[in-house]
Amino acid sequence: MKQARHDTTDIDWYLSSIGFGCNPAAMKRAFLAEYLRLHALSDEALLARGLRRELIAERVYSRLL
Repeated sequence: MKQARHDTTDIDWYLSSIGFGCNPAAMKRAFLAEYLRLHALSDEALLARGLRRELIAERVYSRLL
């Protein structure tokens, strides 16, 4: 069975916004599973966690900095 592809453009935008001096490809792979798990939640479930969909990439990847 083929795994569904997800649009991870927001991850790319976030990682590019933090500047140079890091390896974005490796960083993206490091927490992709967590990003996809959160992205699969409903907007209501995200709100219950104090999170908005457009901030998932920042929440997940900001821990790497």
